[in-house]
Amino acid sequence: MQADTQPRVLVKSCKSCGYVLLSDSSQTQYRCGVHYYQQAPLVRKQKRMDFYPEVISAHLCAIWKSKT
Repeated sequence: MQADTQPRVLVKSCKSCGYVLLSDSSQTQYRCGVHYYQQAPLVRKQKRMDFYPEVISAHLCAIWKSKT
């Protein structure tokens, strides 16, 4: 079996954002967690998922952050 040698292309969108939250309560399955992740890790407290806005997986905003 041959290893995949082609580089993976990162498509910038909410689906590939480091701030995305996966959510069963969202029609798109994604919510924006930028406010959650901007808190210091020791004081983070997740709110109800309906607090975080639903996002479309192909959407992209100015605060997009790579998952790496």
